[in-house]
Amino acid sequence: MLGFLIAFGVSLAAFAFSTSMPLSIALIIAVGAMHMSYNVSNNTMLQLSVPDQYRGRVLSTLFLNRGLVSLGAALAGTLAAVWGASIAVALMAMVMILTGIGLLIAVPSFRRLRV
Repeated sequence: MLGFLIAFGVSLAAFAFSTSMPLSIALIIAVGAMHMSYNVSNNTMLQLSVPDQYRGRVLSTLFLNRGLVSLGAALAGTLAAVWGASIAVALMAMVMILTGIGLLIAVPSFRRLRV
C-alpha cells in the first residue's frame, strides 16, 4: 500500500516537470494506475483488518476523505497561483512521497501488512 503511495507521488512529480507530450501521457497513466492501486489496497487492508461489527463505522470515516478533496484542491490552486502549476503539483507529490516514507520508518508494522 505504501509502495503504491510512494510510486503515485514519484510518477506525479515526474509528470509535473514533463515537457514531452508522449511522456506526459505515459506518466499520467502511471499516476492513475498508482492512485487506483493505492486506493484499492488501502480499502482492502482496512476491510480485512477491522472486525465485522465495526466495519461499517470504520468505512464511513474512510469516506470522509471525499469532503476533504476540496481542501486539497484549494491548497493546490493557491500554490499554483503563487508558484505555478508544475511547482504546486510537485509539492503535493512530495507530500505523498514523504508521507509514505515517513510511515514506513515510523510505523514498522505497516511493512508486514499484505493484501
